[in-house]
Amino acid sequence: MSREILIGLVHALGTMTLVAFVYGATQRSSFNSPVKSIMTGFILGLGALFAMMAPSTIAEGVITDGRTVFMGVAAAFGGVLAAIVAVVMAGIYRLFLGGLGAYAGVAGLVLAAFIGLSWRFATRIENRGKLPNLLILGAVIPLSFIVIWLLPADIAYRFATTVLPAMVPYSIISTLIFGTLLHRERKLVSAERTLREAADNDFLTGLLNRRAFTNRIKETSTASIADGSISTLVVLDLDHFKKINDEFGHGAGDKALVQFGKLLTQICRDSDTVARIGGEEFAVFMSKTNAQQAKIALQRILDATRQQSINIAGKSVTFTTSVGAVEFSPADVSFEDALLAADKALYRAKEQGRNRFVFDTITKKAA
Repeated sequence: MSREILIGLVHALGTMTLVAFVYGATQRSSFNSPVKSIMTGFILGLGALFAMMAPSTIAEGVITDGRTVFMGVAAAFGGVLAAIVAVVMAGIYRLFLGGLGAYAGVAGLVLAAFIGLSWRFATRIENRGKLPNLLILGAVIPLSFIVIWLLPADIAYRFATTVLPAMVPYSIISTLIFGTLLHRERKLVSAERTLREAADNDFLTGLLNRRAFTNRIKETSTASIADGSISTLVVLDLDHFKKINDEFGHGAGDKALVQFGKLLTQICRDSDTVARIGGEEFAVFMSKTNAQQAKIALQRILDATRQQSINIAGKSVTFTTSVGAVEFSPADVSFEDALLAADKALYRAKEQGRNRFVFDTITKKAA
């Protein structure tokens, strides 16, 4: 019996390694959190199915395997949706296998998932990969084996005396290994995301940088090209920014840039793309927005900027912005040509006295 259990447990550990790899790929996907949770449940549910394919038979219709660890970990690392998906998948398969212990087996799955969820809610996300917390999870998952007392007393007693002593240390060791693998994948995904954000975002304002802005607009323009819609590209420049730096120091200039970046983010729509493209220069891409619609937003930006101030050594410092904008059709005009036209409009806004916006329109690609 012990040899049979050991073989089944080694099989489950191999499955856990494969599942952890697939879990990492899921976390790297672009799906939202609920979808990722469902996918996690599906993956760990499959792991439980594979574990049940190499069971140890305790009595006629009564089997044991590593499924409870998969259930507990699915709930602990995937959340409620993952727990539901994993339990449904594994539960249906256990009922399909049938036998005297079928209903007790399903009850054990539900209880293991509940234990995993309880651990999840009691543990902060950054601490879930720590050894003491994983040891606790591995130690409490075997509490799900209380369902053995739903079986006839002689079978339950045999399980408690021959299988349970091996399952408890297995649960602790496998949960420690499995949890460490999953937490490692989560940390790698987080580190990769941080690196991508650092490469795409301006370090001071947190907005997109010029390279990421250009790439994003070219991607966004694809939809506009398909339906022939009009978009607006806006370039903004803080007026007399050098004077702020010279008079109050670069700290004051940085403060003005950060505040202006926040203002743009607050006023612009979620569908707009906002970036700092260099120095005191910012840009906004308003997809499927014509000049008339954009002018309303630009006037709000001008008005709000005039009302802004930064506090430097007890002194209130105000600033304004000049804006150049161009209405264009991505189907007819390249992003580069639109940006050049917006820059020219910005130059005219400065020539006309600053603190204003100037619009331009281009209708076709340069020859």
